[in-house]
Amino acid sequence: MVTLKDIAKKANVSTATVSYVLNNSGQVSNETRKKVLSIVEELNYMGNKIAKSLRTNKTNTIGIIVEDMTVFNSPQIIDGINEYVEEKGFHIILSNLRLNKKINNQFEKINIISSEIEDSIHDLLGRQIDGIIYIGEHPRDVTEIVKCIDKPVIYTYCYTSRQEDYTVNFDDKEAAYRATNFLIEAGHKRIAVISGLIDSISTHQRLQGYQQALADHNLVFNPDYIKTGNWEYETGYKKCKELFSLKSVPTAIFAFND
Repeated sequence: MVTLKDIAKKANVSTATVSYVLNNSGQVSNETRKKVLSIVEELNYMGNKIAKSLRTNKTNTIGIIVEDMTVFNSPQIIDGINEYVEEKGFHIILSNLRLNKKINNQFEKINIISSEIEDSIHDLLGRQIDGIIYIGEHPRDVTEIVKCIDKPVIYTYCYTSRQEDYTVNFDDKEAAYRATNFLIEAGHKRIAVISGLIDSISTHQRLQGYQQALADHNLVFNPDYIKTGNWEYETGYKKCKELFSLKSVPTAIFAFND
């Protein structure tokens, strides 16, 4: 097996110099650096991937930070990312913040674990990743959570107020419109809603889609059919009971979370 001593001997440098080159530390001239990296690849040293990443500044590794991989669409989003990167010869490093377990839906308490989020980002950056995908638990502004970093970052199921940032999100209004339209075309006219948190942008957009579908079919909007929930099972059960106790019971329910 090729060792650092073998590389050092062939390059006519010390083992410390080889170590400096592979770890991108210490004071090494560009000429010596190139020479060592060339020999590392020539001898097929077990660390040649590291050497290549140092030379090209690419590792073909994407860091993924997910606020909580147990909720909503997070598992499917991660699986989709994983499938794509495998096709392209990339790898992922996953960091799960477990926000739902730590603060539930109380995002006003996010500052309590802001240092943990920063640590996760710094840890990924220390692994020489090429970029980061940040997956939110709910669509909302995460500008104050994820500070500017010197790597490409894509935000999904969340967004920032920085114009230069890239985000990938669902079209909640269009999706809600189609869902409501599906129920209407199935013959329903009394369609109720169990929404998510009232301060959620997803809730607002889905309500807009719902109302637009009603209007396009000349159906009367009934405020009694709108029940504000919080994405949780227990609340869904409670709000259903409230809807079933109405004098004019709805024939269908559009729930904003399953």
